[in-house]
Amino acid sequence: MPEQFPTKIIRVRDAPQLNLMGGVDSFKAVDFTVDGRNIHTVVLPAAGFTAEKARAAVEAQASEIRKLLMT
Repeated sequence: MPEQFPTKIIRVRDAPQLNLMGGVDSFKAVDFTVDGRNIHTVVLPAAGFTAEKARAAVEAQASEIRKLLMT
């Protein structure tokens, strides 16, 4: 049944956020879909960002979404 909901990464983008000190922290946002319609996002720190870390974070969240879709 999970093959019915394959993970597809749509885009990777910069996602800066303001911090409490008034500065800007660098993050990367990875947008993905599991059902081909709804877009979900995982946000990771830009420092140390790698494709492997991004894929692991996306797959962890996609797994939880699949559980909801299969019930």
